[in-house]
Amino acid sequence: MRISARILWTLTLLAALSGCRKGVESVRFTAGVADWDGTEFAALPEGAVVGILSGSPVNIPNVRARNSGGELIPDVALYWEAGQRAETAFYGYAPYDASITGLPFIFSVKEDQRTEDAYNASDLIASSALVSPGLRVRFHLQHKLSRLVVKVKGETAETGTVRSVSLKNVPRTGTMTEIDKSLSEASDPGFVRALPREDKRYWALFIPSTLKLVFTVETTRNRVYTCSLPVEQRFLSGKSYSTEINLSDATVTTGDIVFSVSVSDWSDGGNLPFL
Repeated sequence: MRISARILWTLTLLAALSGCRKGVESVRFTAGVADWDGTEFAALPEGAVVGILSGSPVNIPNVRARNSGGELIPDVALYWEAGQRAETAFYGYAPYDASITGLPFIFSVKEDQRTEDAYNASDLIASSALVSPGLRVRFHLQHKLSRLVVKVKGETAETGTVRSVSLKNVPRTGTMTEIDKSLSEASDPGFVRALPREDKRYWALFIPSTLKLVFTVETTRNRVYTCSLPVEQRFLSGKSYSTEINLSDATVTTGDIVFSVSVSDWSDGGNLPFL
């Protein structure tokens, strides 16, 4: 049976391309994620997606990888350079964004974080690793944003039940210049609507910055409870701040539906009362 010249040329080209990587080792990846304290690491969930970038000479602009059996499997096979001896800087991050083409890149949290999907899409985790050829790249992904956790108590028939908790005028966009650093150039101030969790807790993510934080609690009786820090506070990257409010402690400050509540006992050990 005769093989056409076009088919023969195609087979020859494929063989040549395959031969380009003959004897060159592929880059292998694993990843774990730290808790908000940065003290304990856990395995990524099966199927979790991570974006991978790298410096010279491997030069990966942004490749999607999926966690399978404890290993990150890139959508496209990645290789060390033939004869490479120098270390390569690798960067891993999630959630994956196909529009990213390298560092620096811009990241924004969702304004409405009231669903698990929206909250997770706002939870930037990232890590860097400087690795020698032939060694496995291990990412220790850490949270890069600030998180506020509000626990609400004291619901009554008069107050109504909580409908939503919202942060006011917090930055929602930042620039990641280096993966092992926090985001810079915080911008896009506005509302962030918190995710309702168990036990009347509400979680909200925002860009680390220094600000006089304000949040509101809206109830089914159309009351709005307003809580604000009396002074500016520096909110750090990768830190979770928790506080508790009791609606029964509220006093009317404006009209008949706006209230102020004193709040303290943050998870960082400080005593930062809201007014």
